[in-house]
Amino acid sequence: MSLHRVFLLLLSLLASAAPAHAEIFKYYDSNGNLVLTDAPPKDKAAKAERIESKPVMTIPAFKGGKAKNVSDAARTKGTSMNYTIVIQSPVNEATFRRSDDAVPVSISVAPSLAADHRMVFLLDGTALGDNSMIKPDSLERGSHQLLVRVQDAEGKVQGSASSTFYIQSHSVLGPTGPKPKPK
Repeated sequence: MSLHRVFLLLLSLLASAAPAHAEIFKYYDSNGNLVLTDAPPKDKAAKAERIESKPVMTIPAFKGGKAKNVSDAARTKGTSMNYTIVIQSPVNEATFRRSDDAVPVSISVAPSLAADHRMVFLLDGTALGDNSMIKPDSLERGSHQLLVRVQDAEGKVQGSASSTFYIQSHSVLGPTGPKPKPK
C-alpha cells in the first residue's frame, strides 16, 4: 500500500472521529502532495477546497436485558402458566453405549418456574427423581423416552417435552461379546 493511500486512510479515520462541526480542507502543497486538514492552509497561494462532511451513520446499541418474564404478581400460587420446555440433552434420536459413563440430562424452561411449580422427570414412564444423569448400564438396549413435565401443586401439567434416545450394547452372541467361561 502506498504512503499516499495510508495517509488518506489515516486522515479519513481522523476526520470521521472529529466533531461534527469541524471543517475539512483539501489542498495540494508546494511539492504536489495532497493534504487534508481541519485548518485552512497558512500558505495563501495554496487553493484550499472545503470538503463537506456527511454525518456518520450510527446504529443504536442493543439494549439487552432479560427475556420476557411473567411478572411476579402473575406467578403467585395457583396460577396457571404455559411453559416452553426444551430438552437440550439427550438430543432426540441420540445414541449412547451401555459402556458410557452417563447420559446427561439438560433442560431449559421459560419462563422460570413459579414458586409452587416443579419439574418431573419420567424415563420410560417411571419417575426418575431429581437426577441430572441417567446411567446407561442400568438400561436395556433399545429405545427409551425421557419425558419432562412442569406440574403445579395439584399435579396439573403446565408444560411438557420429550426426547427419544437409544442404548446400544454388544451382543453376547457376537464375536465382540464376552467369551463364555469353560466348564
